[in-house]
Amino acid sequence: MTRYLFEYKIVSTGYVSEFSHVAESEEKAKEEIRARIADIEFVEESDVVVGKLIKTLDATNRYYECEGCSA
Repeated sequence: MTRYLFEYKIVSTGYVSEFSHVAESEEKAKEEIRARIADIEFVEESDVVVGKLIKTLDATNRYYECEGCSA
């Protein structure tokens, strides 16, 4: 698996940021990331524009745990 880091923009506010997603391919990551960004930014999916791919990272054999999950 690979972690894909994308730039994104919220159209209604002009806000630009970055978000990453682990997926099997860049295309799959780009499809799935829009819904995740919309949830985090509290906007509709249609308000999210996923931009350029910034970088990829190998996510094989890596384990990430949020602080709340480890309690």
